[in-house]
Amino acid sequence: MENPQPIIPSPALRKSRYTNTFISGGLAGIVAKSVIAPFDRIKILFITTSRPFTYQAAIDEAMTISRSQGLKSLWRGNMATAVRVFPYSAIQFTSFDIFQSMFRKPDHTYIQKNFYNFVSGSLTGIIATTFTYPAEFIRTRMAMEMDATQKSMMTTIKTIYRKEGIRAFYHGIVPSLTGIIPYHGTGFFMYHLLKERLRETHPQWKQSKAFDFIFGAIAGLLAQVVSYPFDVVRKKMQAQTLLLERGEIANKKGIVGWMRYIMKREGVKGFYKGITMNVIKGPVATGTSFMMKNILNRKLDASYNY
Repeated sequence: MENPQPIIPSPALRKSRYTNTFISGGLAGIVAKSVIAPFDRIKILFITTSRPFTYQAAIDEAMTISRSQGLKSLWRGNMATAVRVFPYSAIQFTSFDIFQSMFRKPDHTYIQKNFYNFVSGSLTGIIATTFTYPAEFIRTRMAMEMDATQKSMMTTIKTIYRKEGIRAFYHGIVPSLTGIIPYHGTGFFMYHLLKERLRETHPQWKQSKAFDFIFGAIAGLLAQVVSYPFDVVRKKMQAQTLLLERGEIANKKGIVGWMRYIMKREGVKGFYKGITMNVIKGPVATGTSFMMKNILNRKLDASYNY
């Protein structure tokens, strides 16, 4: 099987490749998240309340927000997303390349290669999430704001810090890290499994933009299904201060508390609330991210052949 990244003997050239991947990965993440930002905001509004989710309810919510706050309000919090996503996406793609070069050996079997793809993907998710989690927390809070007057990112940060303290910016990180292992592990595993199979059977299509998008979309869909319940618990924990203020919950809860609460109030389906929207936005975001990352890598490095 052809290796996804050729061995580069020169440390300088290897460093240059990692730098290119950092830039292309970060920009690809911003493009992907901007494309699906409206879907994300609507999903957050449903996840953080007990309202049942349907496509019609989601469309009605989007129309209500657009009429009362303007169309651009559907991208509320996207600046915070961009601040988080560039380093997040840059770190995950770059660290994946680094871990892959560390773990994979020329004599590895097919199973070993794919196992290390899963391990590398999981580790990249943990590292990227730890570094960028506060920005994700801020974005969630901004997306939940229903006032017509949009608060700036700095105003939101100051308000959270004043009311809840510095530790608040890491509320929900434990279920986030727990869910990130299967999410990124599955996503990178599936994408590279499909891409390497294509390179092996149809090498003339190895740089196809369409297949980059399709394989990324398939990987994103599978990863979402595996890790979605952790995402629901994480969003609940990030939102619980606002939920307390609105009287929707009586006290703050930990991971187990939220799992019990969701199960009691909504049943198993509560852990998958909004996932039907993710069936659209998740694959689009992941497919766009992998496709844009490879396009930009090829622009930055003429020798890049993945």
